[in-house]
Amino acid sequence: MNKRFGGPEHFTPHVETGGMYEERIFGKAKALSQDLQERAGRLHMKLLEKAGKINSPSKKPGWIPFYDALRLAKQQQPWKNPNLPDKPVPGDLLDAIATKLNIADTPDDELLKFYTAVGTPLDTFHGTDALIEYLGTRVLMDITLDPVKKTFEDSDVFAGKMIMDELPEPEKDQEAYDLAIDKYAEFIVQAINRQLTEKKEKKLPNNASTFMDPNFM
Repeated sequence: MNKRFGGPEHFTPHVETGGMYEERIFGKAKALSQDLQERAGRLHMKLLEKAGKINSPSKKPGWIPFYDALRLAKQQQPWKNPNLPDKPVPGDLLDAIATKLNIADTPDDELLKFYTAVGTPLDTFHGTDALIEYLGTRVLMDITLDPVKKTFEDSDVFAGKMIMDELPEPEKDQEAYDLAIDKYAEFIVQAINRQLTEKKEKKLPNNASTFMDPNFM
C-alpha cells in the first residue's frame, strides 16, 4: 500500500468500458461549478464567432482550447491535495516518481502533483486523461484499453505525452503491476528531467513553466 492512499483495494475486476476504466484508475473530475460553466460557455461562444470553417474543432459543442481546458480540469479535482490523490494508481506513480527523482520524504515531494482530467473537456477534446506536474514541468497521460489503437510504445518523451496500457491487477500479479508502475514512472521522470534541462538552458526560475500558457478566459 502506498503512503498516499489509504484504501483497501486497487482493483475491482469486472467488465467495463474505456471510460469506466479511466475513472476507476485515475478518478473522475468533479462537475463544473455554475460560475465555471458560464465562463466556459462564454469562451466557447467567442470561439464560435471567430471560427471561419465548418469543420473547425471549435464547432464541437463544449469545445475549448487546451490550456483553458487544463485550467478547468485543475479546478475540478475530486481531492483537495493533488500531491495526495485518493486513488491507488496515481499514489503509486507519485511514490515511484519521487523515489526516482530522489525527492521522497523531502519538501520537494510536495511539489509533485497529479491531476485527473477524466470527464472534462481536456479528456473529451484533447485526449488527456490525467497529468503530472513538478517544478513547472508537465507530463500528459492517456490510458487505453485498445492496443490496436495505441500503446505505450506510441508515447513521446519529447512532447511529454505518455500512453498507459491496461495495468495488471495487483491482486493477481503484484510483481507485474509493480513493474508496470516502475516503467511508467521511469518514462515520466525522463520527460520531467528533459523539461528541467530545457528550463536550465533557458535560465528559467524553478516556478516557471516550459509551456507558454495564454491567459485563462
